Amino acid sequence: MIDEAATREAVQFFVRACVGLAKIDPPARILDFGCSRGEVVRMLRESGYDAFGCDPEADWVPGTPNLLTMSMSPYRLPFPDGSFDVVVSNTVLEHVLNKEESLREIARVLKPGGYAMHLFPGR
Repeated sequence: MIDEAATREAVQFFVRACVGLAKIDPPARILDFGCSRGEVVRMLRESGYDAFGCDPEADWVPGTPNLLTMSMSPYRLPFPDGSFDVVVSNTVLEHVLNKEESLREIARVLKPGGYAMHLFPGR
């Protein structure tokens, strides 16, 4: 079950960080790395961002656009180099099996000067 309030809080954090710290306003392109069902993508789109999501499993929220399945072997995001202003993840990187490969892919799809913002769970 998805915690809608916690997801909305994470999205609000990402939006504040994009606008306040990175000076990246909508309609900038954002990738939710490890998007699960796509709730963050849906909420970022509601905030005006051109949001996309990737996950190895396709159990998407019905009606949410821009969700794609990522390849795990070899690990590859289905986007060209320099596609995104920002890549975000919400409690995902601690589960990644090949961190070096995943971080290289995140860097590859970021535009020069782009930002990566990742939330990790507390203890």
